[in-house]
Amino acid sequence: MGPEPIVGFVTPDQGSLYLLQAGHNPVVKVSPVSISNGLAWNKDNTLMYYIDTATDQVDVFDYNLEKATIGE
Repeated sequence: MGPEPIVGFVTPDQGSLYLLQAGHNPVVKVSPVSISNGLAWNKDNTLMYYIDTATDQVDVFDYNLEKATIGE
């Protein structure tokens, strides 16, 4: 999330969603992000839902539970 120069107003498009894996450098998976506000998975863990509050949308990614990776 970017800075909040005025309370309640966040500078848009300043953040990113990273994939973190032990022994590896962080990898940017979603960018730009304004207010990262949620992750969820479907019942069989094949889809990951991601919410950036500023876009008022839910993005859906293919998800591999065994490898802990998301599709592009």
